Order: sequence, then C-alpha cells, then structure tokens
Amino acid sequence: MYLDANPVWKSKAINELTAFLAAHTDPTSPAPFHKQLASISLTAWENELPVLELIIRETLRLSLSLTALRRNVKKEIKINDVTIKPGDFLSYTMYDTHMNPEIYSDPEKFDPSRYEEGREEDKKQTFAYLAWGVGMWTLDALSCAISLCL
Repeated sequence: MYLDANPVWKSKAINELTAFLAAHTDPTSPAPFHKQLASISLTAWENELPVLELIIRETLRLSLSLTALRRNVKKEIKINDVTIKPGDFLSYTMYDTHMNPEIYSDPEKFDPSRYEEGREEDKKQTFAYLAWGVGMWTLDALSCAISLCL
C-alpha cells in the first residue's frame, strides 16, 4: 500500500530485489525458485537489502499502534510524580512514540529515508522506535518510555 503510493521507493525496492535475485539465483537452474531462495545465505538476506530494511521499518512504524502492557512485580517505583506499586499494570501505546512530531518529522508521511545515516530520526531519543520491541520489556524500559509522555 505504502510503496504503491510512492513510486520513488517502489522503484528503489524493485531495483534492489532485481539485483539481489540476479546475484543469488539462476533462471536457467532446474531447481524450483523457492529452493533457490532458500539456498541464499542469511548473511546475504540481512546485509544486501538495505532499501527493503528501510521500507519495512517505516511500514511497521506507521502500521503498529499496539499497546504494550507490563505489570510491576517488584518494588514500588516513581516516575515523575506517579507511584507505581507492585501489582500495578502499566500500558503504553506505541502510537504515542511513532507519531510524535518531536521525534519523526511529518510523522504520518511514509518516508523510509528517516532511518538513513545522518538523519536517523529513530535515534533522537531512547526507545524512539518500538516496532521490533526493545529487547526484554523490562519495567525500567517501559517506565522510561512512559516517562517521555508524562
């Protein structure tokens, strides 16, 4: 949907995939195409598709508006003027971060270039990009993200 509405990035994606497939598959091979794709190394998939990586990151940023839930099972903590007791639940919507204009310029616009070196809007603050998660959603990590909005 986003690529179809953005011919520049669609063209970049097609060009990158075409070059990738030309480098890693053989159209004259009798092997089925899915087996040729399966034989491509993980390193190639991870390192030779930077345009697709940017597109996927931006698509997830725009598409995910999930709410992260976490229960405090340890000690009482304070975030700003709020006390969170053991047993309390915290919730945080990723939308609040992913659509924050202080982090992402023109946040509703599909713009994969926002992750390119030199711009890196997703690194403006801790936990500015939540789509893949931030590792273990520890209480401290969720608290940090929540404190940005309190």
